[in-house]
Amino acid sequence: MKKVYFPVLIALIVFAVDKVALIPAFRQCCTTAPSASMYRLSLNSDFRQDELVAQARRESKRIMMTFGSSRSLGYFSGPSIEQIESSQYISAEQKKKLKSWDVINSAAPGASIVTEYVRMIQWLDHGVKPDLLAIEFSRFSLNANSLWHDEEIKNGIPLDFVLKNILSMPRGHSATVIGSRVFALSRYRIGAPSAVSAPIWEGLFNKLTDQLATRQHGSPVGPGVRVGQEDPLALATYRHVASEMNRTMFQGYRPDPDMTKYAFLMVERAKRDGIPIVLWNPAAHPIWNAVEEAADPRNRFARVVRDLKRGGGIYLDLNLTGAMKCDEFSDPVHSHQNCFPELAIRTIEAGGF
Repeated sequence: MKKVYFPVLIALIVFAVDKVALIPAFRQCCTTAPSASMYRLSLNSDFRQDELVAQARRESKRIMMTFGSSRSLGYFSGPSIEQIESSQYISAEQKKKLKSWDVINSAAPGASIVTEYVRMIQWLDHGVKPDLLAIEFSRFSLNANSLWHDEEIKNGIPLDFVLKNILSMPRGHSATVIGSRVFALSRYRIGAPSAVSAPIWEGLFNKLTDQLATRQHGSPVGPGVRVGQEDPLALATYRHVASEMNRTMFQGYRPDPDMTKYAFLMVERAKRDGIPIVLWNPAAHPIWNAVEEAADPRNRFARVVRDLKRGGGIYLDLNLTGAMKCDEFSDPVHSHQNCFPELAIRTIEAGGF
C-alpha cells in the first residue's frame, strides 16, 4: 500500500509547490512572467467599448473594428474629429466620409495574429456586427520567432476561449494554454523577471487604454519625421532600431503554419458573418522594409497573402508606391499619429465603402 501512496504523495507535493507561482509577490520577484496587462483586453474578454458601439448605432455611424499590434495603437486616440479636420493628406470628401465612421480598436504592443484572432472572435461572439473588420497583417504578424511569442500564447488566450474553439485552433497552442493553466510554473518559469514586463510598455498601454469607453479624443499633433527629411542622427537611430528588431524578432524568419492558420480562420469567420475584412500591411520606413524583405528572400509572405485573397480577404499593402501620402514616422516601423486619418480612410475605401 505504501508503494501506492508514496508516488501519489510526491505528485501532490509537486503540484502544491507548483502553485506557489500563483502568489503575486512570488510571481513578480522570482519568475520570468511578463505582465499580462498588455494582453488584458483579450485575457479578460474586455468589452468596455460596448457603449461606443451603441452610440455609433444611435447616430447612424458605421463601425470599423481594428485589431493589431503597437502599430495600431494610434487608433485608441484617433482619428478624432480634430485630427481629421487638420489632416493635409485626405480630401474634403474623404474627411466627410471618415466622420461618419467610428473606430473600435483592439491592439497590444507586440501582438501577433494570435491576439488579433482572439479579440476578433470575442467581439463577434459577443454579438457585435461591425461594418468592417481591419486586421493589421505583416510578416511580423505570422512570425513565431517574436520576442513576445511564448508570452502571448500563454497570457493572451483565455482558457475558456481555447476550450470553446479547441477544434479550430492549432493543437500546439491549445496544449500550451491548457498545460500552462494546470502547471503554473510552465507559464511563470523560475528566473529573473521578463523584459516584456518593462514599465515603459505597461505605462504606454495603460495610458492608451484607460479611456476605452471614450470616443477618439486625440488632438492634432506636431509633424513626424518625413521620409527623405531625416537628419543623420535620426537615420542612425532608425538603422540601430531596425538592426535590433531584426536580431530579436526576424532571425530565421518564416511564416509559421500555426500562426498562418489564424488569418484564414479570421477570413472564414468574417465571410460567414457577411462582414468585409481588410488585411492591411502597415506602412514602414524604407530602412525597415529592406530588413523585412531580406528576412524573407523567397517572399513566402506573398504566397500567404495570395491564398487569403482567394479565400475572400482583401489585402491592402500601404508600402506600395502611392498607397499613402502620409510618410511621417515616429521610428522605422511606426507611422506617426498624423497618418491615422489617411490610414483609416484608405482601409475603409479598400473595404468597398
